[in-house]
Amino acid sequence: MKVMVEMGHPAHVHSFRHMIATLEKQGHEVRICAWRKDITLRLLGTFGLRYDELGSNTGSGLWRKLLLGGKGVSAMWYVARDFKPDLFVSRLSPVSGMVSRLCGKPHVAFADTDFSFLSNTVALPMTDVVITPSCFREDLGRKQIRVNSYKELAYLHPHYFTPDPSVLLSEGLTTDTPFAVVRFVSWQAAHDVGQGGFSQEGRVRLVRELAKCGRVLVSGEDGLDSEVREYAFKAEPHLIHHFLYYASICVTEGGTTASEAAVLGTPAVLMNTLIAGVQTELEERYGLVFNFHARRNEDAAIAWALQVMTQSSSNRKEWRAKAARLVQDNVDVTQFMVRIILGLGADSLTEG
Repeated sequence: MKVMVEMGHPAHVHSFRHMIATLEKQGHEVRICAWRKDITLRLLGTFGLRYDELGSNTGSGLWRKLLLGGKGVSAMWYVARDFKPDLFVSRLSPVSGMVSRLCGKPHVAFADTDFSFLSNTVALPMTDVVITPSCFREDLGRKQIRVNSYKELAYLHPHYFTPDPSVLLSEGLTTDTPFAVVRFVSWQAAHDVGQGGFSQEGRVRLVRELAKCGRVLVSGEDGLDSEVREYAFKAEPHLIHHFLYYASICVTEGGTTASEAAVLGTPAVLMNTLIAGVQTELEERYGLVFNFHARRNEDAAIAWALQVMTQSSSNRKEWRAKAARLVQDNVDVTQFMVRIILGLGADSLTEG
């Protein structure tokens, strides 16, 4: 079977790479179409994954996204004519949906962003199956398959990820060093319009207050302001999950980073005005994420982050136990995805 996979964000590389490896190990052909966004292409190179580039997925605004989407359809259609895929896989992308219809082939999509209007509305009619976490807040109809898992378990499940303490040396850290991982986002995605995280002043104050308790490693989608640049995360980007595992705390504006920390057993403070089912469940069911959804709660978020960081070492066993229960409660989402893809692909080949 031939499978075409679209990747439009660095997180997609992590989400799909073990699925791709499993499919190829079983003798199937996979071809990746990727967008130039942040470090997406860099990650693909790091993991030795070959790809066809669709274009640059940068900037904000609905009209710009629509223009880029049109160019992406043209680029992917050109690749598909040569590859002749039996099935398309994406993170509920309108581009993959459109090209799958042009090719008359099924489209399997994965979604966990409840508030992504463009994807959840525009791409859904061009999708045959959409897989979501069971805690996904939206009802996407008969095409939706809910699974007891999170996309982060596609690459951070113990089957695929083993923390390496030697990685910490690249930042001058050891497993005994208290440190925080801080992540700021650009707020340029289509679903980010009108939303936000920490204020500019709050970002600076957060980092400086955490620095009084230990080391701080700061990562940002659109670069870092001069006030916090000295704290920049300098290690290779694909190593970030090792740092998340050993961190005392993660403070982030991005839901994915909060979820990654949680499944690794590191407490996460999430400052994001958007409300998502995944992070809500990780807070209410496992107590591993602490959500703050309004700018007026910024002071409370910073205070809570400081409290958690100072107590983290004494509570480490408790955090790890919560993460172990999380892994036990949820399925290996990579293997689940492979079963869905092979099943739908087999039906397509039979019909063809």
